[in-house]
Amino acid sequence: MKENKTKNFEIQGDQKFKAIFDNFEQLVYISDPNSYEILYVNNKTNEYVPGDIIGKKCYEVFHEFNEPCSFCTNRLLFSKRPKSPFIFDFYNEKVGKWFHIIDQAIIWDDGRKVRFEMAEDITKKKNLEELLQKSEENLKNIIKNLDVGFYKGEFKGKLLIHNQQLNSILGLDPSVSLVGAKASEFLVGSKTQEQYYEELERNGYIKNFIAKIKTPNRKTITVEINAHLIRDLKGNPLEVEGTIKDITKQLELESKLKESVKELTCLYGLSKLIENNDLPIEEIFQRTLDLILPAFQFPNEICCKIIIKGGEFKNDNFVETEWKHIAEIKVKGEKIGTVEVYYLKDIQESEQRPFLREELDLINAIAEFLGRIYEQKKAENDLRDSEEKFRIITEQSLMGIAILQNNNFIYINHYFASICGYSVQEIMGWGSDEWIKIIHPEFRDFVSKQAAIKQQGTSDAIIHYESKILTKKGIVKWIDNYSKSIQFQGHYADLINIIDITDQKNAEVQLKESEEKYRKILNNIKEGYYEVDLRGDFIFFNESLCNIFEYPKEELRNMNYREYLDYSTKEKVFTQFNEVYKTEKSVKNFEYKIKTKNKKKKFIEISISLMYDSEGTKIGFFGIAKDITQRKRAELLEERFKEQLEEEVVIRTKELKRALDQQKKYLDEILRASQIKNEFLATMSHELRTPLNAIIGFTDLLLEEVYGPLNQEQLQFVNDIKSSAQHQFDMVKDILDISKIEAGETTLNTKIFSLNSIIEQVLSTFKPEYSKKNIKIKLKGLKSKKEITADPLRFKEILYNLLDNAIKFTLEGKITIIVEEDKENWIFKVKDTGIGIPEKYFDIIFKDFKRVNNPYTNSLPGTGLGLSLTKRLVNLHGGNIFFTSKLGVGTTFTFTIPKNIKIEEFSVDEFLNLI
Repeated sequence: MKENKTKNFEIQGDQKFKAIFDNFEQLVYISDPNSYEILYVNNKTNEYVPGDIIGKKCYEVFHEFNEPCSFCTNRLLFSKRPKSPFIFDFYNEKVGKWFHIIDQAIIWDDGRKVRFEMAEDITKKKNLEELLQKSEENLKNIIKNLDVGFYKGEFKGKLLIHNQQLNSILGLDPSVSLVGAKASEFLVGSKTQEQYYEELERNGYIKNFIAKIKTPNRKTITVEINAHLIRDLKGNPLEVEGTIKDITKQLELESKLKESVKELTCLYGLSKLIENNDLPIEEIFQRTLDLILPAFQFPNEICCKIIIKGGEFKNDNFVETEWKHIAEIKVKGEKIGTVEVYYLKDIQESEQRPFLREELDLINAIAEFLGRIYEQKKAENDLRDSEEKFRIITEQSLMGIAILQNNNFIYINHYFASICGYSVQEIMGWGSDEWIKIIHPEFRDFVSKQAAIKQQGTSDAIIHYESKILTKKGIVKWIDNYSKSIQFQGHYADLINIIDITDQKNAEVQLKESEEKYRKILNNIKEGYYEVDLRGDFIFFNESLCNIFEYPKEELRNMNYREYLDYSTKEKVFTQFNEVYKTEKSVKNFEYKIKTKNKKKKFIEISISLMYDSEGTKIGFFGIAKDITQRKRAELLEERFKEQLEEEVVIRTKELKRALDQQKKYLDEILRASQIKNEFLATMSHELRTPLNAIIGFTDLLLEEVYGPLNQEQLQFVNDIKSSAQHQFDMVKDILDISKIEAGETTLNTKIFSLNSIIEQVLSTFKPEYSKKNIKIKLKGLKSKKEITADPLRFKEILYNLLDNAIKFTLEGKITIIVEEDKENWIFKVKDTGIGIPEKYFDIIFKDFKRVNNPYTNSLPGTGLGLSLTKRLVNLHGGNIFFTSKLGVGTTFTFTIPKNIKIEEFSVDEFLNLI
């Protein structure tokens, strides 16, 4: 029954909340303080952040952050629950607006802690960066002061970082950098290198890896390597970090010790086997056989066997012979096995016995050693099994479990650590008495005394009590503590079991505060909020509703809705509320008229939602009310204006039609005049080109001195004639081309051709001119062969005109031709270091017969039609052309050619329709 009440209470809260804030003029959103997920946004918020954002992280949606900002993680809002909300002004760069923000921690009706907010603070971002920098500096200092060599490098690649101790191990000066060197340059032997990388990739680390390395001064030393592998997000090997320790001298001492005393070597080997906790006892027995043989004077003439608890271990060459020595393996006086050594050769009675006294003593010592090993390993296995069972039980527990001994935590489960807000590793690394910092100051004396009593085994301790703790982030939590004194590993300890009861402790207080804050928020909004019972009597409302109805609180309280409505409106309102009651569906934007206390008429707009009690019974209605009187008046004025406007439109439409008919006649005349102009230009151009061809042809014959030699003055005159005629011919040709384009008589002959080839042709044409001026030509973007679809002759003409212009107005320096492309266009740039164009002439560059007016430009031949024609040819391809220029620095002309050329032709009717 209790669970049903809670569920219904949550449903009531959600509906009420949505109905209230969906009608706000302010932006409102609610987020979960733990997961940062957005639980609710009102309609106003969706105007600024469109789309479905419920369930997404608030810092991603509102600020495009990759992680929670410092204000998101500020627990002060929830730990102290201030009576007043956080109120501040903030500029949100994503939205581009300043917001007045109310940031309030509230408790939802179902007991959840949620956050009522509008934006977030990003002022602490730099602080995080500063902390990261300090952390990196601390890491560098640690690496620098290590007493072993440290390295970090790419997996199977170059060395990235190392400390000076590594230089010392390699016999190098501290100033020498090894960054960029490969590990394979130092490890001796390809098998060692393969083993090094295989173990790293298989295990993710290597431990006590012994290898020989070659120093830069050609010295070979033995080192012990410990390293771990760093993988990328996909699990691929990325980098290796590790330490190197020089053990050359250590191994030399060990070797000398083995050479001097074989028996000690054998026992030393046994001790090393015991130190390796990862070896099973069966492998220790098998390896012991390998240690026995080298300790004898005739290692190739003996064999061994170990029998223990039904297991039997032998050398590969084992044979039982007459000459043998058997030593018993005992545990606590009980025989559990034997160590047996056999001599393989036949020995005559007169010959010396095969075993030395020291060898027999060694076998006896080994048997005694193996007995201790067996006993130790069995105890370790039993302890390990016991601890494993303990861990399985405690880690599955729904309580936090810890063992406190000598004022140190010697065991904690993950749930205990999570309640305290620390990791298991952090807590287990604390020093003596450091555990007390998690206890709240109010309870430290009491808890520390109880812990001391239980660690001493005293019986008068309090087993069950409640207290408060402080988490790592300073959050206060209530815990239910069950603890008692136990024997652990031979000593008294405090076994602690805790349960987080913070929510239970604070539920009643939080519910009260939630209701209080809920009321405060409602009183801060400008919309009216109301709650009425099923009869329509007001049971709760905010100050804004009083202002709308113009009644004081005392009069409005318990007042029925019928008292401020006329008869027809009463029926309308009753019907609407009755509909909500029957269907249980909320209603928005319900409009009707009211009478204020001063008999003024107002239009209001309300939302209506059902209100339930904790049992789920309908007890009334609640919603938001807005004064829309001004809006209604505006709508009425708008309707009247619309009627007047429609009449005006009819009149204006008739006048416009007359004007359009007249305009069409003018356009017909313009088109006819344009056609006559184009025909005239085409005819005149043709008539002018015919005599110009003759003049140019005859001057060429005279210059070639076909009809006899010319003197210097004649030669000058003829050259002038040819230059003038050629200039006139070019101008006529450009006029003819322009008139054809304007008349629609020019069509493109598009085909696929090589960009590399056609650009080389144009450059070859201009080579004498730019070489004469010592101008360097650079070509960018054509390292590989590229093909384009366009009209090759027109494309060549475009490039020719632009390059001719660049050479003409560049006194020295260079000209760069740049070829680029994107998904839709080819992009070409002709960039020079010439005289540049004054800004006042920018508007005339692409106009017919227009040229920049300055001494240098005026001294050069030109018709003023080249760039005008070029623009028309680029436009004919469907592209664009533009330029940038700076006086005295140079000019860059850029034009584009679409990759998919589309030529659109319009009829006169289509052209008029477009107009």
